[in-house]
Amino acid sequence: PGSAVPRLSVLRVIGTEFVHGVQWVQAADQRWFRASHLRIPVITEPPPELLSSERWLHVNTQSQTLVAYRGSRPVFATLVSTGKGDEETPSATPKGQFRIWVKLRTTDMTNLEDEYANRYYAIEEVPWVMFFQQGYGLHGAFWHDSFGTRRSHGCINLSPKDAHFLFEWAGPLLPPGWHAVHPTRYDRGSMVVVD
Repeated sequence: PGSAVPRLSVLRVIGTEFVHGVQWVQAADQRWFRASHLRIPVITEPPPELLSSERWLHVNTQSQTLVAYRGSRPVFATLVSTGKGDEETPSATPKGQFRIWVKLRTTDMTNLEDEYANRYYAIEEVPWVMFFQQGYGLHGAFWHDSFGTRRSHGCINLSPKDAHFLFEWAGPLLPPGWHAVHPTRYDRGSMVVVD
């Protein structure tokens, strides 16, 4: 009981405890919260094939969080919205290890050619797009503010500000004045791990 915490507040977690099968999390200010009401980033080890200081992204579909790493050091964490579909369906975010295969400052996204779609969408000028598996990518989403919940048609939605930061940070780097870039053997695309 007590005052509500505003949505998107940042809390420092200092402990967890299970009481009657419910996980509770203690914040630094000594308040307790149900773990199911929070989105806690999961810190993980880098894939073994990465170089020691390589930049990579880990997306956890359970916690709806993304953590950006340089080697084994986390440098940035945020909320995401991954695919709302059941696993192995087109509207689920694919799981596995991938490399960013193209970055685009903006692109149009539609499903108008999907004759089996329950609902159609067409969004122009989607910002800060990093495709990692065919047409699945990380990108800014200006049409909702539901980060931390499953919502997308399979892509990984980020706030535009977070998407811009990650776009500039992850490889391959986009030269000034360019609209798009593919990885090269000298500037590989950053690895994206989705689980």
